[in-house]
Formats: sequence, C-alpha cells, structure tokens
Amino acid sequence: MSRQLGPVMAVVLVVCGVVSTQAKGETTRITVSGGDLRRPLDIADPALIRQFNVWSGAGVTGPVAEPDGFIVHWPAGITTEPPAHLARYQLAFHVAGPKQPREAIAYVVTYVAGAAPEQGYVYLPGRGEPSYEMNTRSILRGGEGHWFHASVAWARAASRAIAAANTSAR
Repeated sequence: MSRQLGPVMAVVLVVCGVVSTQAKGETTRITVSGGDLRRPLDIADPALIRQFNVWSGAGVTGPVAEPDGFIVHWPAGITTEPPAHLARYQLAFHVAGPKQPREAIAYVVTYVAGAAPEQGYVYLPGRGEPSYEMNTRSILRGGEGHWFHASVAWARAASRAIAAANTSAR
C-alpha cells in the first residue's frame, strides 16, 4: 500500500501546484518601458506570453523544481550588475484570472539588454526598493535584490520587440 501512496502523492502535489498558480491568474501582457523606447510597448501575443509566465521558475512551490521559467536563466545563478551604459527597461507583468478578473500588474523587474540579442540581465527588486512588496506578495523567488542572466528566449524576444517598437516610432 505504501508503494502506491508515493506516486499518488506526487500527482496530488503537482496538481495542487498547477491549480494554485492558475488561481493567481495568467500573464496577459508585459509592458516594457524606459531604455531607448520613446513610449512603453506592450507584448501581448498569447503564444509569446505563455513562454514567460510570471508564475514559473524560482519560487514556484511543488515537487518538481523549475530550473527555467519566467524570464531568468536560473541555473546560472546570481551575477554582477551589468555595465551602466547598457539600456535599462522596466518590465511590468500584468495578470488576470479567477481571483483577479480585472487585469492588474503582479510583478515588476528591471531588464537590461545585453550587447548581443541573446544576452540580457534581470534585476529582482530587493527589500525597501520599489515593487519589492508587490512582487513578494505575488511570488517570493529567493533571489530578490540580485541580478541574474536573462533566458536566451526572453533576451531574443525582448530584442525583437524593442527593435520593432523603435523602428515603428520613426
């Protein structure tokens, strides 16, 4: 009987983890502002947004660790602050769902575009900084107040979106 209980508990924990993150709502768009943008841009393509779900990656509870998810390449760990001359953007992750029927900002980070399109950095605000309280009410990742490498997928998507926004603004 105890041999059967292990797999059953694993399934229950996975389902509970999925249900609890779905109850918080789905990421509906990401607003990018600052840097070299003339005005904020919204990334709202559902297929693209699904790849950068705010409820994935570090801080997600459950039996399975999520080494990748959100916009950070978590396995690389904490890194140093990127050079000051690189463009810095604020990213606001908007969500809507059962407990939040009207879209609202759930998480805000700083994103720095790297020297190449597949490079970037993400800063999670630390205690006492703007957005820290809101972010940690949404999800406590355990890396607040630190810089991380962005995932290659996010860096490429952000690079394309920012370039397109700057081209259309001309």
